[in-house]
This record gives sequence, C-alpha cells and structure tokens, in this order.
Amino acid sequence: MRDVVFDLHSEEPGQLRASAQLMASTQLIVAATYPRIEIEAASLEELQEEARDALMHQLGAASNAYRVRLNRKSHSPRRSPAAACTTPA
Repeated sequence: MRDVVFDLHSEEPGQLRASAQLMASTQLIVAATYPRIEIEAASLEELQEEARDALMHQLGAASNAYRVRLNRKSHSPRRSPAAACTTPA
C-alpha cells in the first residue's frame, strides 16, 4: 500500500484546505498526467472524505492501493508538526 499525503495549508474554523502530489514508489508521477490535488472542506472528517474522492477521481479503481493521510503543518500553534490523521484503506 502506498501513502498519499495531503498537506494542510489552511486551518481556519470551518474552512480547511489541503493539497497533495501523487507519488509512485520513490519517483514522482509525471505532473502533466497527475496534477497536484487541491481539496477543501469544513472539518477534518470531511477533508479526509474529499481527499479519498479526489484520489478516486484521479486514479479510478487503482486508488484502492493508496492510503490517504493528512499532515498538519507547524503553522498552527494548537498542534504539533508531527500530528497526522490516517484513513483506513
């Protein structure tokens, strides 16, 4: 199973924004084929659902081989940089 990590860019109340670049093994997939995925939602749970939906849209049935992770950056004083959420496959 491969991970797709969505970096959380904005964590305003009711408006979360994140983006991810798909990776294949250790090499970057050609950006022209798989553009950076941008998502937004009102809560972390919704953001995880949006991430899964966006991944399914980009990869179709192959998205089942990926695990979605949300990575909170250190810009938020309420959370540590290591805080991350994972959705089950």
